[in-house]
Amino acid sequence: MREIELKFKIKDKDKLLNRLDNLDCKMGELIEQKDIIYVNDLNNIESVEGSVWLRLRKEQDNIELNYKKQSSRKQESKKIEFGVDSYEKAKQFLEELGYKKWVEVNKKRRYFKYLNYNLCIDEVERLGFFIEIELLVDKKIKMIILMS
Repeated sequence: MREIELKFKIKDKDKLLNRLDNLDCKMGELIEQKDIIYVNDLNNIESVEGSVWLRLRKEQDNIELNYKKQSSRKQESKKIEFGVDSYEKAKQFLEELGYKKWVEVNKKRRYFKYLNYNLCIDEVERLGFFIEIELLVDKKIKMIILMS
């Protein structure tokens, strides 16, 4: 599965929420997430083709491990994610593999669904509000994104 993802900082959250409401987006409930991002080399975190990030996420009672490998296209990556039983054991496992903790992100997230797109509005601790637009596609699908 390929993930195409765009992220933007939000200047006016209420205006965006009104716009999403006018588009009849399906809105999910507000959830809290704690993410830890791991990288192989803290001195080389640039997003280039082949870069790998591992993310450990805690969301209520759910714990998920996520693998992303950057493709040749900037907003596209290969993504694998699955649930794990223990947050602490998963951290220990990643560190034993040689990955280093790069950043910790605490946020409040609200999911939206619009057509085939998954949207998230995040309130990230110390950074503000962001929107993420995501589309999961099969490898065989070729896609052109036009933005105006």
